[in-house]
Amino acid sequence: MPPGLGLVRWKLRGLPSGRPARSSFVPRLTSGWRAIWGAVFCVLLWPAAPVLGWSFAGHMLCGSRVYTLLRERDPGQVAEWATVLRAHPHYAGEWRAICAELPPEREAEVLFMLAARWPDDVRDPPWRAVHHRRAWHFVNYTLRFPGAPAEVPDGIIPATPEPGEDPEGCHQLETALAYNLKRIKGDLPAERRAVALCWVLHLASDLHQPLHAINRYSLRAPKGDRGGNAAFILERPGDPPTNLHAFWDNRLLSQLTGAGVLKSTPGELAGEIREVWRFAEVWSQRTDLDPTGWPELKRTALAEWAAESVELAREVVYDEGRLEVGGQPDQAVPLPAGYADRATRAAERRMQLSIARLVELLRP
Repeated sequence: MPPGLGLVRWKLRGLPSGRPARSSFVPRLTSGWRAIWGAVFCVLLWPAAPVLGWSFAGHMLCGSRVYTLLRERDPGQVAEWATVLRAHPHYAGEWRAICAELPPEREAEVLFMLAARWPDDVRDPPWRAVHHRRAWHFVNYTLRFPGAPAEVPDGIIPATPEPGEDPEGCHQLETALAYNLKRIKGDLPAERRAVALCWVLHLASDLHQPLHAINRYSLRAPKGDRGGNAAFILERPGDPPTNLHAFWDNRLLSQLTGAGVLKSTPGELAGEIREVWRFAEVWSQRTDLDPTGWPELKRTALAEWAAESVELAREVVYDEGRLEVGGQPDQAVPLPAGYADRATRAAERRMQLSIARLVELLRP
Protein backbone atom coordinates (compact mmCIF):
# COMPACT_ATOMS: atom_id res chain seq x y z
CA MET A 1 0.00 0.00 0.00
CA PRO A 2 1.47 3.41 -0.89
CA PRO A 3 2.46 5.59 2.08
CA GLY A 4 -0.48 7.58 3.34
CA LEU A 5 -3.05 5.66 1.29
CA GLY A 6 -5.31 5.39 4.30
CA LEU A 7 -5.46 9.18 4.38
CA VAL A 8 -6.18 9.52 0.69
CA ARG A 9 -9.66 8.06 0.54
CA TRP A 10 -10.91 10.86 -1.63
CA LYS A 11 -13.78 11.16 -4.06
CA LEU A 12 -13.48 12.94 -7.36
CA ARG A 13 -15.65 16.04 -7.39
CA GLY A 14 -18.81 15.38 -9.37
CA LEU A 15 -18.28 11.62 -9.61
CA PRO A 16 -21.19 9.67 -8.13
CA SER A 17 -20.16 6.73 -6.04
CA GLY A 18 -21.65 3.31 -6.42
CA ARG A 19 -22.58 1.40 -9.54
CA PRO A 20 -25.72 2.07 -11.57
CA ALA A 21 -28.13 -0.78 -11.97
CA ARG A 22 -27.48 -2.90 -15.03
CA SER A 23 -30.41 -3.60 -17.28
CA SER A 24 -31.59 -7.18 -17.21
CA PHE A 25 -31.46 -7.19 -21.01
CA VAL A 26 -28.03 -6.36 -22.41
CA PRO A 27 -27.55 -7.23 -26.08
CA ARG A 28 -24.23 -8.93 -26.80
CA LEU A 29 -22.26 -10.02 -29.82
CA THR A 30 -23.42 -13.30 -31.29
CA SER A 31 -21.28 -16.26 -30.37
CA GLY A 32 -19.87 -16.43 -33.92
CA TRP A 33 -18.74 -12.82 -33.94
CA ARG A 34 -17.43 -13.11 -30.38
CA ALA A 35 -15.26 -16.02 -31.49
CA ILE A 36 -13.96 -14.09 -34.51
CA TRP A 37 -13.14 -10.98 -32.49
CA GLY A 38 -11.61 -13.13 -29.79
CA ALA A 39 -9.22 -14.72 -32.26
CA VAL A 40 -8.28 -11.37 -33.78
CA PHE A 41 -7.68 -9.63 -30.45
CA CYS A 42 -5.78 -12.54 -28.98
CA VAL A 43 -3.25 -11.94 -31.76
CA LEU A 44 -3.26 -8.14 -31.46
CA LEU A 45 -3.49 -7.60 -27.72
CA TRP A 46 -2.33 -10.69 -25.87
CA PRO A 47 0.08 -10.98 -24.19
CA ALA A 48 2.20 -8.07 -25.42
CA ALA A 49 -0.26 -5.24 -24.90
CA PRO A 50 1.72 -1.98 -24.60
CA VAL A 51 1.49 0.26 -21.58
CA LEU A 52 1.06 3.70 -23.14
CA GLY A 53 -0.41 5.91 -20.43
CA TRP A 54 -3.00 8.24 -21.94
CA SER A 55 -2.67 8.53 -25.71
CA PHE A 56 -0.16 10.36 -27.88
CA ALA A 57 -2.70 13.19 -28.11
CA GLY A 58 -3.33 13.15 -24.36
CA HIS A 59 0.36 13.59 -23.65
CA MET A 60 0.57 16.41 -26.21
CA LEU A 61 -2.35 18.13 -24.47
CA CYS A 62 -0.37 17.92 -21.24
CA GLY A 63 2.75 19.36 -22.89
CA SER A 64 0.79 22.22 -24.45
CA ARG A 65 -0.93 23.22 -21.22
CA VAL A 66 2.25 22.93 -19.14
CA TYR A 67 4.05 25.18 -21.61
CA THR A 68 1.24 27.76 -21.64
CA LEU A 69 0.87 27.94 -17.86
CA LEU A 70 4.61 27.98 -17.22
CA ARG A 71 5.07 30.78 -19.78
CA GLU A 72 2.43 32.83 -17.96
CA ARG A 73 4.10 32.36 -14.58
CA ASP A 74 7.78 32.26 -15.48
CA PRO A 75 8.59 33.14 -19.12
CA GLY A 76 12.32 33.02 -18.48
CA GLN A 77 12.12 29.48 -17.15
CA VAL A 78 10.00 28.21 -20.03
CA ALA A 79 12.48 29.75 -22.49
CA GLU A 80 15.30 27.93 -20.71
CA TRP A 81 13.50 24.60 -20.99
CA ALA A 82 12.81 25.23 -24.69
CA THR A 83 16.53 25.83 -25.21
CA VAL A 84 17.29 22.55 -23.46
CA LEU A 85 14.83 20.71 -25.74
CA ARG A 86 16.57 22.10 -28.84
CA ALA A 87 19.58 20.04 -27.72
CA HIS A 88 17.50 16.85 -27.84
CA PRO A 89 19.01 14.16 -30.11
CA HIS A 90 15.89 14.13 -32.29
CA TYR A 91 15.40 17.88 -32.60
CA ALA A 92 17.60 18.34 -35.68
CA GLY A 93 15.73 15.67 -37.63
CA GLU A 94 12.17 14.58 -36.92
CA TRP A 95 11.18 17.32 -34.48
CA ARG A 96 12.42 20.21 -36.62
CA ALA A 97 10.61 18.78 -39.64
CA ILE A 98 7.34 18.77 -37.68
CA CYS A 99 7.94 22.30 -36.39
CA ALA A 100 8.47 23.48 -39.98
CA GLU A 101 4.84 22.57 -40.73
CA LEU A 102 3.54 24.86 -37.97
CA PRO A 103 3.71 28.56 -37.05
CA PRO A 104 7.34 29.35 -36.09
CA GLU A 105 6.28 31.47 -33.13
CA ARG A 106 4.82 28.34 -31.54
CA GLU A 107 7.94 26.20 -31.90
CA ALA A 108 8.69 26.14 -28.16
CA GLU A 109 5.17 24.92 -27.39
CA VAL A 110 5.47 22.24 -30.09
CA LEU A 111 8.71 21.06 -28.50
CA PHE A 112 6.98 20.66 -25.13
CA MET A 113 4.24 18.64 -26.86
CA LEU A 114 6.68 16.39 -28.72
CA ALA A 115 8.77 15.95 -25.58
CA ALA A 116 5.74 14.83 -23.56
CA ARG A 117 4.95 12.04 -26.04
CA TRP A 118 8.55 11.08 -26.88
CA PRO A 119 8.89 8.21 -24.33
CA ASP A 120 6.07 6.44 -26.21
CA ASP A 121 7.54 7.30 -29.61
CA VAL A 122 10.80 5.53 -28.71
CA ARG A 123 9.01 2.19 -28.58
CA ASP A 124 9.62 2.03 -32.34
CA PRO A 125 12.97 1.04 -33.87
CA PRO A 126 15.60 2.33 -34.35
CA TRP A 127 15.04 4.64 -31.36
CA ARG A 128 13.88 1.71 -29.23
CA ALA A 129 17.30 0.11 -28.83
CA VAL A 130 18.79 3.20 -27.19
CA HIS A 131 15.96 5.02 -25.41
CA HIS A 132 13.07 2.66 -24.59
CA ARG A 133 12.49 1.97 -20.87
CA ARG A 134 9.40 -0.25 -20.57
CA ALA A 135 9.42 -0.58 -16.78
CA TRP A 136 9.57 3.18 -16.26
CA HIS A 137 5.97 3.64 -17.44
CA PHE A 138 4.23 1.91 -14.53
CA VAL A 139 4.44 0.92 -10.88
CA ASN A 140 2.71 -2.24 -9.66
CA TYR A 141 1.01 -1.52 -6.35
CA THR A 142 -1.04 -4.55 -5.34
CA LEU A 143 -4.77 -3.90 -5.61
CA ARG A 144 -6.49 -6.74 -3.82
CA PHE A 145 -10.14 -7.77 -4.16
CA PRO A 146 -11.95 -10.80 -2.69
CA GLY A 147 -10.45 -14.07 -3.83
CA ALA A 148 -6.94 -12.70 -4.38
CA PRO A 149 -4.28 -15.28 -3.45
CA ALA A 150 -3.02 -14.80 0.08
CA GLU A 151 0.59 -15.17 -1.06
CA VAL A 152 0.44 -12.02 -3.21
CA PRO A 153 2.38 -9.41 -1.21
CA ASP A 154 1.07 -5.93 -0.48
CA GLY A 155 2.94 -2.86 -1.65
CA ILE A 156 4.98 -2.62 -4.84
CA ILE A 157 5.76 -5.74 -6.84
CA PRO A 158 8.82 -4.71 -8.91
CA ALA A 159 8.86 -5.22 -12.66
CA THR A 160 11.51 -7.48 -14.15
CA PRO A 161 13.20 -5.63 -17.02
CA GLU A 162 14.61 -7.50 -19.97
CA PRO A 163 18.44 -7.64 -20.06
CA GLY A 164 19.78 -4.20 -20.93
CA GLU A 165 16.32 -2.62 -20.85
CA ASP A 166 16.83 -0.52 -17.71
CA PRO A 167 20.55 0.22 -17.32
CA GLU A 168 19.78 2.96 -14.78
CA GLY A 169 18.17 0.42 -12.43
CA CYS A 170 14.99 2.39 -11.75
CA HIS A 171 12.61 -0.57 -12.33
CA GLN A 172 9.37 1.39 -11.82
CA LEU A 173 7.60 4.68 -12.50
CA GLU A 174 8.03 6.53 -9.19
CA THR A 175 11.75 5.79 -9.03
CA ALA A 176 12.24 6.73 -12.69
CA LEU A 177 10.41 10.03 -12.25
CA ALA A 178 12.50 10.95 -9.20
CA TYR A 179 15.68 9.96 -11.08
CA ASN A 180 14.85 12.19 -14.05
CA LEU A 181 13.78 15.11 -11.87
CA LYS A 182 17.30 15.12 -10.45
CA ARG A 183 18.81 14.93 -13.93
CA ILE A 184 16.94 17.90 -15.40
CA LYS A 185 18.24 20.11 -12.59
CA GLY A 186 21.69 18.60 -12.44
CA ASP A 187 24.96 19.59 -14.09
CA LEU A 188 24.61 17.42 -17.19
CA PRO A 189 25.11 18.06 -20.91
CA ALA A 190 22.05 19.70 -22.47
CA GLU A 191 21.28 16.64 -24.59
CA ARG A 192 20.93 14.43 -21.51
CA ARG A 193 18.87 17.06 -19.71
CA ALA A 194 16.58 17.21 -22.76
CA VAL A 195 16.00 13.46 -22.68
CA ALA A 196 15.37 13.60 -18.93
CA LEU A 197 12.89 16.47 -19.41
CA CYS A 198 10.93 14.31 -21.86
CA TRP A 199 10.70 11.61 -19.22
CA VAL A 200 9.58 14.06 -16.52
CA LEU A 201 6.79 15.49 -18.70
CA HIS A 202 5.66 11.99 -19.62
CA LEU A 203 6.02 10.08 -16.37
CA ALA A 204 4.36 12.68 -14.17
CA SER A 205 1.34 12.33 -16.43
CA ASP A 206 1.53 8.52 -16.45
CA LEU A 207 1.56 8.49 -12.65
CA HIS A 208 -1.88 10.12 -12.73
CA GLN A 209 -3.37 7.39 -14.95
CA PRO A 210 -4.77 4.96 -12.35
CA LEU A 211 -4.00 1.82 -14.31
CA HIS A 212 -0.31 2.75 -14.41
CA ALA A 213 -0.18 2.40 -10.63
CA ILE A 214 -1.72 -1.00 -9.90
CA ASN A 215 -1.92 -4.68 -10.64
CA ARG A 216 -5.37 -6.03 -9.67
CA TYR A 217 -5.68 -9.44 -8.05
CA SER A 218 -8.99 -11.19 -7.51
CA LEU A 219 -10.68 -14.58 -7.72
CA ARG A 220 -10.86 -14.29 -11.51
CA ALA A 221 -7.42 -12.68 -11.84
CA PRO A 222 -5.24 -14.65 -9.40
CA LYS A 223 -2.08 -13.72 -11.33
CA GLY A 224 -3.02 -10.08 -11.73
CA ASP A 225 -4.49 -8.25 -14.69
CA ARG A 226 -1.37 -6.25 -15.63
CA GLY A 227 -2.90 -2.85 -14.99
CA GLY A 228 -6.08 -3.69 -16.86
CA ASN A 229 -4.28 -5.03 -19.94
CA ALA A 230 -5.74 -8.47 -19.20
CA ALA A 231 -9.24 -7.19 -18.34
CA PHE A 232 -11.45 -7.12 -21.43
CA ILE A 233 -14.56 -5.01 -21.91
CA LEU A 234 -16.94 -3.74 -24.57
CA GLU A 235 -17.37 0.03 -24.41
CA ARG A 236 -20.87 -0.45 -25.83
CA PRO A 237 -22.75 -3.67 -26.58
CA GLY A 238 -21.80 -4.79 -30.08
CA ASP A 239 -18.42 -2.99 -30.07
CA PRO A 240 -15.22 -4.95 -30.65
CA PRO A 241 -13.50 -5.89 -27.39
CA THR A 242 -10.75 -3.77 -25.90
CA ASN A 243 -8.87 -3.95 -22.64
CA LEU A 244 -9.58 -1.74 -19.67
CA HIS A 245 -6.14 -0.13 -19.79
CA ALA A 246 -6.57 0.99 -23.41
CA PHE A 247 -10.07 2.25 -22.61
CA TRP A 248 -8.71 4.53 -19.86
CA ASP A 249 -5.73 5.64 -21.95
CA ASN A 250 -8.16 6.98 -24.55
CA ARG A 251 -10.53 8.95 -22.32
CA LEU A 252 -8.99 12.19 -23.65
CA LEU A 253 -8.95 13.14 -27.35
CA SER A 254 -10.09 9.65 -28.31
CA GLN A 255 -10.80 10.87 -31.84
CA LEU A 256 -7.04 11.20 -32.45
CA THR A 257 -5.53 7.75 -32.77
CA GLY A 258 -2.31 8.66 -34.52
CA ALA A 259 0.80 6.52 -34.74
CA GLY A 260 4.30 7.19 -33.48
CA VAL A 261 6.54 9.89 -34.92
CA LEU A 262 8.53 7.37 -36.96
CA LYS A 263 5.32 5.96 -38.50
CA SER A 264 3.79 9.33 -39.46
CA THR A 265 4.69 12.16 -41.82
CA PRO A 266 5.50 15.62 -40.46
CA GLY A 267 2.30 16.88 -42.08
CA GLU A 268 0.19 14.24 -40.36
CA LEU A 269 1.69 15.05 -36.97
CA ALA A 270 1.26 18.79 -37.55
CA GLY A 271 -2.42 18.12 -38.24
CA GLU A 272 -2.74 16.26 -34.94
CA ILE A 273 -1.00 19.09 -33.11
CA ARG A 274 -3.48 21.60 -34.54
CA GLU A 275 -6.35 19.40 -33.33
CA VAL A 276 -4.81 19.26 -29.86
CA TRP A 277 -4.47 23.06 -29.87
CA ARG A 278 -8.18 23.41 -30.59
CA PHE A 279 -9.00 21.01 -27.79
CA ALA A 280 -6.57 22.77 -25.41
CA GLU A 281 -8.23 26.12 -26.07
CA VAL A 282 -11.60 24.72 -25.00
CA TRP A 283 -9.96 22.93 -22.06
CA SER A 284 -8.42 26.17 -20.80
CA GLN A 285 -11.84 27.82 -20.61
CA ARG A 286 -13.58 25.10 -18.61
CA THR A 287 -14.31 26.35 -15.11
CA ASP A 288 -14.80 22.81 -13.82
CA LEU A 289 -11.12 22.16 -14.59
CA ASP A 290 -9.81 25.17 -12.70
CA PRO A 291 -7.69 23.47 -10.01
CA THR A 292 -7.71 26.45 -7.65
CA GLY A 293 -8.52 25.11 -4.21
CA TRP A 294 -8.33 21.43 -5.14
CA PRO A 295 -7.21 19.62 -1.97
CA GLU A 296 -5.01 17.21 -3.93
CA LEU A 297 -2.61 20.06 -4.77
CA LYS A 298 -1.50 20.10 -1.14
CA ARG A 299 0.13 16.72 -1.76
CA THR A 300 3.60 17.10 -3.22
CA ALA A 301 5.20 13.66 -2.71
CA LEU A 302 5.28 11.25 -5.64
CA ALA A 303 4.09 8.45 -3.35
CA GLU A 304 1.00 10.52 -2.52
CA TRP A 305 0.23 10.97 -6.21
CA ALA A 306 0.55 7.23 -6.67
CA ALA A 307 -1.75 6.67 -3.68
CA GLU A 308 -4.40 8.81 -5.36
CA SER A 309 -4.17 6.68 -8.50
CA VAL A 310 -4.42 3.45 -6.50
CA GLU A 311 -7.52 4.71 -4.71
CA LEU A 312 -9.07 5.91 -7.97
CA ALA A 313 -8.44 2.47 -9.45
CA ARG A 314 -10.21 0.85 -6.52
CA GLU A 315 -13.18 3.21 -6.31
CA VAL A 316 -13.85 4.22 -9.93
CA VAL A 317 -11.96 1.97 -12.34
CA TYR A 318 -12.99 -1.31 -10.68
CA ASP A 319 -15.98 0.06 -8.73
CA GLU A 320 -14.77 -1.54 -5.47
CA GLY A 321 -14.44 -4.87 -7.27
CA ARG A 322 -17.95 -4.84 -8.74
CA LEU A 323 -16.91 -4.09 -12.34
CA GLU A 324 -17.34 -7.18 -14.51
CA VAL A 325 -14.58 -7.84 -17.02
CA GLY A 326 -13.46 -10.78 -19.13
CA GLY A 327 -10.13 -12.55 -18.82
CA GLN A 328 -9.88 -13.03 -22.61
CA PRO A 329 -11.03 -10.89 -25.57
CA ASP A 330 -13.86 -13.30 -26.43
CA GLN A 331 -15.10 -13.00 -22.83
CA ALA A 332 -15.33 -9.18 -22.89
CA VAL A 333 -18.24 -7.73 -20.89
CA PRO A 334 -20.18 -4.54 -21.78
CA LEU A 335 -19.48 -1.63 -19.44
CA PRO A 336 -22.36 -0.60 -17.18
CA ALA A 337 -24.42 2.45 -18.06
CA GLY A 338 -22.71 5.70 -17.09
CA TYR A 339 -19.26 4.15 -16.62
CA ALA A 340 -17.67 5.85 -19.65
CA ASP A 341 -18.87 9.28 -18.54
CA ARG A 342 -17.54 8.78 -15.00
CA ALA A 343 -14.24 7.56 -16.40
CA THR A 344 -13.91 10.60 -18.67
CA ARG A 345 -14.57 13.02 -15.81
CA ALA A 346 -12.05 11.22 -13.61
CA ALA A 347 -9.44 11.20 -16.40
CA GLU A 348 -9.92 14.91 -17.02
CA ARG A 349 -9.34 15.74 -13.38
CA ARG A 350 -6.26 13.53 -13.22
CA MET A 351 -4.82 15.14 -16.35
CA GLN A 352 -5.44 18.62 -14.95
CA LEU A 353 -3.74 17.65 -11.69
CA SER A 354 -0.70 16.37 -13.57
CA ILE A 355 -0.52 19.63 -15.55
CA ALA A 356 -0.69 21.79 -12.42
CA ARG A 357 1.89 19.67 -10.63
CA LEU A 358 4.27 19.64 -13.60
CA VAL A 359 4.21 23.43 -13.75
CA GLU A 360 5.44 23.50 -10.15
CA LEU A 361 8.03 20.77 -10.76
CA LEU A 362 9.56 22.75 -13.61
CA ARG A 363 9.85 26.04 -11.76
CA PRO A 364 13.14 26.84 -9.99
